[in-house]
Amino acid sequence: MIMESSTSGSITTSRDIKTELQDKKYSIISADQFSLNHELIAARQSLWHDWSNLASDNYLKNNARFRLRRFANFYFRPDTELILDFPPTTYFQSTELNSYAGGIQRKLGHLQESTLQIPFCMN
Repeated sequence: MIMESSTSGSITTSRDIKTELQDKKYSIISADQFSLNHELIAARQSLWHDWSNLASDNYLKNNARFRLRRFANFYFRPDTELILDFPPTTYFQSTELNSYAGGIQRKLGHLQESTLQIPFCMN
């Protein structure tokens, strides 16, 4: 899926994340470093709704069911500013990062189509 912003400038940040994404391939943005326009504030409510419908993580010890997740990989094209949603893939964390449930290729629920369509996720 290709996601493209329908509203220009709807998320602003206090630093240049485009360069950071090009250089590091990721960016961590704290809540106080970005702001949303009124359209995205409403879309955030939809995201919170989808957040309440996460899938069980079926890879916990002793068949525990306390963790809920969904997972997706995206690729950002800085040259076109498109966000590409990759097909569902497995999720892996090393045992160094996750001593409780690491070392397992997990097939987690993919993000819901409704989540992928939320403008908040497309910017």
